[in-house]
Amino acid sequence: MSGKEKSPLKVLLSLLILVFFIWGVGKSAFFPSLHLLQDTQWDTSLFLPVFGKKLLSFLLVVPAGLGFLGWARWFKNLLFSKIERSASRLLGLALALSFFSLYVFGLAINEILYWPLTALFFIPPIFTGWAECKSLSFPWREHGQNAWSLWVAIPLSLWFFEYLSPPLVWDAILDHFRYAREISRLHQILFHWTNHTGDMPKAAELVLAGFWNLGGESLSKLSSILPAILTFYLFFLFAREWKGDGKVSAWIFGTCPFFLAIYSWGYVEGFLAFFEVLAVFCFWKALQEPKNSVWLPLVAFFLGTAFVIKYTAILAIGSIVLVFVYEKFVSKNPSRLDFSFFLAFFLPIFPWLFKSCLAFGNPFYPLMTSVFGAGVGYSPEMEGGLLADTGLPLVAGILRFPLTLWNSFFTTSNAVNAAWTPLVAMCIPWAWNVFKRRLGVFLFVFSVLFFLGWFFVSSSLRHASGGAVVLLLLAALVWAEAFQEKKSGVKILFATGTVVSLWLCFSAQLTTTAPYASALGLEDPLLRLKRHYTYSTDTYAAYRFVENHSEPLDKVMAFAVFQTYSLQRTAFVDFKWKKPIFLDWASHCQTAEQLAKKLREEGIRYFLYQQWEAAAMSKLEKDFKLEGMPVSEYTRFWRFFVDPVKYENMSAGYHENSLVYLVRTTPRTDPIKMVITLPGLQEQDYGKEGWLKSNL
Repeated sequence: MSGKEKSPLKVLLSLLILVFFIWGVGKSAFFPSLHLLQDTQWDTSLFLPVFGKKLLSFLLVVPAGLGFLGWARWFKNLLFSKIERSASRLLGLALALSFFSLYVFGLAINEILYWPLTALFFIPPIFTGWAECKSLSFPWREHGQNAWSLWVAIPLSLWFFEYLSPPLVWDAILDHFRYAREISRLHQILFHWTNHTGDMPKAAELVLAGFWNLGGESLSKLSSILPAILTFYLFFLFAREWKGDGKVSAWIFGTCPFFLAIYSWGYVEGFLAFFEVLAVFCFWKALQEPKNSVWLPLVAFFLGTAFVIKYTAILAIGSIVLVFVYEKFVSKNPSRLDFSFFLAFFLPIFPWLFKSCLAFGNPFYPLMTSVFGAGVGYSPEMEGGLLADTGLPLVAGILRFPLTLWNSFFTTSNAVNAAWTPLVAMCIPWAWNVFKRRLGVFLFVFSVLFFLGWFFVSSSLRHASGGAVVLLLLAALVWAEAFQEKKSGVKILFATGTVVSLWLCFSAQLTTTAPYASALGLEDPLLRLKRHYTYSTDTYAAYRFVENHSEPLDKVMAFAVFQTYSLQRTAFVDFKWKKPIFLDWASHCQTAEQLAKKLREEGIRYFLYQQWEAAAMSKLEKDFKLEGMPVSEYTRFWRFFVDPVKYENMSAGYHENSLVYLVRTTPRTDPIKMVITLPGLQEQDYGKEGWLKSNL
């Protein structure tokens, strides 16, 4: 049977894959709940103050953009004179972004992260950037003058609504943007963050912190568009390598719900994916141009940058190392490593490793505790719990692999609640086209090695974001070859998959962020947070009290308060699925005095306790209870070492949900007589006289 005769069969098979994908993601993905949109409180009175404030911060985009272009031109002239202009500009921009992160690190580690010094990064190259701006020739312009260009407005509008609205998803406000805000607020890097994942390198968060320092939350969130723009640019460079155009990759990328989530919802995996795939591009060029000595150091530098964004970059590092070994010793590629390669790799890594070594005695803290030891209050068991929390595979045996593939690519159970695009699987009938081009073989081998490693260390597709972009590139290459068959059915099929993917983008946005009113400045950001995380009515009042009665460096112990993004203090936050930090500390103390001393050592001034959430958590999670410390001593701590405080809008005293306590440095002379439901003992009845006599 000839290729032309097989074409209808391929189209039919691709259509069946689309139907299978639709069945996998389920009805709920296509018919989203509208409760977030219905509960949105549109308030036109907010437009001028809220959107006006955003507009003022966005004006800083111009000097920042010119500054980045200026740095790119300097790098281009200094290092990339032998490299094609479009590629050298992208490399220069990527280096500028990486060095901005290092620059913010240098300011923050020396406790001088103030906006004039942050702005100093952009000021010197502004005029050079203006000259570079005038010479810009975007590689996608040549493809934009057709009927398809009108449809670009649909995915772009979905993406821009996200960038114009404050962060909302769990990881973004629990860790990424909260970390950036705290660094900007305190003008320094914290050596002991309030959850152990925060003590890992956070190069991407420092970019967010730098822009927060310049223009607040709005500019910080908008700055997360940088990896999306640069990844988009990178698609056209890859397309040139296979003598095609980049609009297919751009369409798959722009209409994929998963990429909408990790690039625009506030995750840092967009930064990770860009630097990983840029390293893959540079590695490809190094193999093609072994006499150009600049490519391999660039591979090393961008892999190092990816590593200090997230340690999961080890998947890309390992895959590239294996391919290099094959090319060097089997294919006899003349490329060779020298001292510049290793220097380039350690340049972005060393500051973070040195910081962790000084703070914890372990350069890779909170990992590798069996080799370097664990810090005070941390153990190898906690490292295992941390790995489980961050996506360690939960299913053992050979079934793990098909189950992980299914959940990641055919359902919304991929850790971001946004489906993958059907367009990648739909191109499988034409997949043999990958092997027609050497670049296709290269990308295929890299992706196989990458995902083999991922299967063993994670079940979250977020941690494989770089590999996911490479899969997209493979799919784009296959579709580009399939279009050469000149069959209208192929293009109709691609358009159908695009429409399905685009609808899933809109659906995921409706059910997760609903950013429309917030992006337009027509919704109070605090009400949006409250609605999304079901805060009690007095939570914000408790936050304001703590802010007004504490010093900037004071910390807060937030028990059963798993979101404190709007609290302008560094807070220890609890998770539903792990033992609360406070109860963990109590389990290692034998007396009330020891527990009070531990809180003082950690810099905690106030204890914020949400009773309703704690009661709910204690029913669901076995670790939400006191263990180790005698109940009598624990109760004595609450009677002698805290002062209950009342704050504005706390109308019913102890009956309110959010209770605030001042942690004392000395015991009270008049112990608290009223006993309430204590953290970790929510299930016990404190009202009975027998309990009081036996425990007080």
